[in-house]
Amino acid sequence: MDFSYKDGSRTYRMTVELTYEDKAVERYKVHARNNAGKYIMLQNNRPFLRSKNLKYKRLNWKVLEGEIKNRSALDSVIEIIEFWINPQIGS
Repeated sequence: MDFSYKDGSRTYRMTVELTYEDKAVERYKVHARNNAGKYIMLQNNRPFLRSKNLKYKRLNWKVLEGEIKNRSALDSVIEIIEFWINPQIGS
């Protein structure tokens, strides 16, 4: 999925790919469209929560790889991913 978001006066264009999924976790690779070499790997527990029928519980996100310099940018990316994977309960 490709998306853009604004952080102040700057616009960032990113790509998100689901890279791994099992019964407990999902992993997403997020990178800039113009530089696939720099990325962050995010993991959540959505499959586990869905298996327990807890679809309204908030997902737990963890950064597995990459460096986060701006926490608000990470929060924006997570919000966009959550809306993409489940639009009816996303923010």
